Amino acid sequence: MSGRIPRLTAVQLQAFEDFFEQVLGAGALSFTAFDPVECVERTFRFLDGYEVRPLGPKFAITAELEILP
Repeated sequence: MSGRIPRLTAVQLQAFEDFFEQVLGAGALSFTAFDPVECVERTFRFLDGYEVRPLGPKFAITAELEILP
């Protein structure tokens, strides 16, 4: 599944990147988050890192995620 976090500030982007590197081991570990499509909590993992795109003064993150059992 594709995931997107729109309109992050530079501080929020840095917090996400720190979380990705330090907590998720550069994406090697899974994480639990709310699935807005199914309205339930699920366990995910990143498949191939993520992409950051500038949106004016803010940023968007997109990534391919796997839903784990």
